[in-house]
Amino acid sequence: MFHVTGRTPTVTMADVGGRVVLRERLSIGEFWRDVKEHNCTSTTAASAALLLAAAPRDDDADNPLRIVLFGALGPTAIAFAERFDVRLVSNYGSTEVGFPFTNRIVRTETCHIAGWLRPGYEARTIGPDGSNVAEGEVGELLIKPPHRLLVMEGYLGRPDATEKAIIDGWYHTGDAVILLPGGAMQFVDRIKDTVRWFGENISGSALEAIINNDRAVLECAVVGVDSAVAGQEVLLVVRPMDEPDFDPAALFARLVDGLPKHCLPAFIATRRDEFPKTPNGKIRKVELGPEIARPAAGDVWVSPAAVASRTPR
Repeated sequence: MFHVTGRTPTVTMADVGGRVVLRERLSIGEFWRDVKEHNCTSTTAASAALLLAAAPRDDDADNPLRIVLFGALGPTAIAFAERFDVRLVSNYGSTEVGFPFTNRIVRTETCHIAGWLRPGYEARTIGPDGSNVAEGEVGELLIKPPHRLLVMEGYLGRPDATEKAIIDGWYHTGDAVILLPGGAMQFVDRIKDTVRWFGENISGSALEAIINNDRAVLECAVVGVDSAVAGQEVLLVVRPMDEPDFDPAALFARLVDGLPKHCLPAFIATRRDEFPKTPNGKIRKVELGPEIARPAAGDVWVSPAAVASRTPR
């Protein structure tokens, strides 16, 4: 309930006379049973890739869901809508500032758009030096709501963090985005989740969305590992569908055909256990310490994309 995906449905359903079904923790295996048993008509699909990874069934579209709330998941969202026969609505926001952007009808041509700015809100992007960034370029998103009560009062017991997050009425999201003409916004990544390779910004979440569609991948995490030559290189941590038969070289060969050269993973680590996750199902990358440390020790598969003269910092 501390998270926006728990709080918002509760307030919304209280407003319209509906109800909310909450689980103690996410369960992919029980998801559809819960939806059908409780006749859920809307949901937040934070783990769409995992739900899509399950073997297709003839009755996939036989469910009571009408509307599914997504982030901007691109082709994954479209595949989810077609398979399970639901309407998609994409919202961008956070616990701190609610949902200032929304995409009410997600289509193939707009699935990369996180949303359009809602009336009354202001948005701008800034660079590392704090200067404004032009439309069409990547920068950190700042949001100013139409009223002070539409942004958090502050982080409990953390006044310093509050002062850094809200400056002159602008909430600093920590997200790298692209503002487009007409109030549209394209999400790139969390700034801390971006791999900086020879000056190129590589979105970890965008890579994960693509790689999770591979037939051998149950789920994955992309993290940056330090390189004295490249700045950072891409480490791909994979939880495979069938761990004993998983072949990192074969996965890499398939990725060569679908990824830009600079986005190809330098290292691929195999994880047997579940990823550590937040209560709403997001992977806690800060807890992937052993995997992140292993490239320095050579205990991972090193791909042809790795910088030959790499020296861990």
